[in-house]
Amino acid sequence: MEEIDPQRYVLPALLAVLFLGAFLILVTSGGSDEPAGAVQRPASSTTTKKKKPATTPAAVRTASPTPNAGKRFVKVQAGDTPTSIAEAAGITADRLLEINPSVDPGSLKPGQTLKLAP
Repeated sequence: MEEIDPQRYVLPALLAVLFLGAFLILVTSGGSDEPAGAVQRPASSTTTKKKKPATTPAAVRTASPTPNAGKRFVKVQAGDTPTSIAEAAGITADRLLEINPSVDPGSLKPGQTLKLAP
């Protein structure tokens, strides 16, 4: 009877793990494909991830038109927070996170695409 050499299975197993890892990274990072109607937002001047209180009066904020109102997707820019994205879209941060349940609000990455409407 011929012995089976376990080394002949190492390379195919490593390739399978490599492809699986690349697929998981692509899926969890949002991939490079943009959904139709994706919106690129201008970079925010906020560089920290901590939430800062709004410095403008509520009347002024609600009077200005929201640039992302009516859009279905937004691309995360450097310094964006769930609150800043939600305010620009005219929705609450809780609603944004409800629409995007797989998103970790503490680890948004530039280039990540978020839904603004279901």
